[in-house]
Amino acid sequence: MRERDKEKDDESGVCVLDVEHHIKDCNVPKDFKKLKEICYNRLSWSDAQTYCRQNFRDLATIRNHTENQRAQSLLPSPAFVWIGLFRDPNFHWSDGSRFVYRNWADVFNVIGSNRIICGVTWSPGQWRFRSCETKRSFVCHSLPGKCLNGIYLLMCM
Repeated sequence: MRERDKEKDDESGVCVLDVEHHIKDCNVPKDFKKLKEICYNRLSWSDAQTYCRQNFRDLATIRNHTENQRAQSLLPSPAFVWIGLFRDPNFHWSDGSRFVYRNWADVFNVIGSNRIICGVTWSPGQWRFRSCETKRSFVCHSLPGKCLNGIYLLMCM
């Protein structure tokens, strides 16, 4: 694995791993598939949050442009993946961080009758809201120093 593929941001704990590279020692729960040494699955937002909290730290919190770009570097294009953003009725991050940085897509978000909606990021790094019950790939983040204990973009191809 190239050095840049295992970078970590000691301040944020966000791990940057390219999806075309392989991580060995993937602890794969029975409902996940293992393909080319990468773990794959789709979960609802709350199930993804639970998985991230049990195995890493939480769903990804994106606090600035640099972190947004790092999260985007994980995604194949196009991809809609869960991040830790939700609205109930105000905006929140799953890990309790203040909601300051934002990068909304210039599109209309269909919210319908959903009181609680959850955030997805998509290429080119802009955010939208979707029903929290939809099963999607997701991005987790971890504590500093734990970047090589797993893979942080969990996705179905």
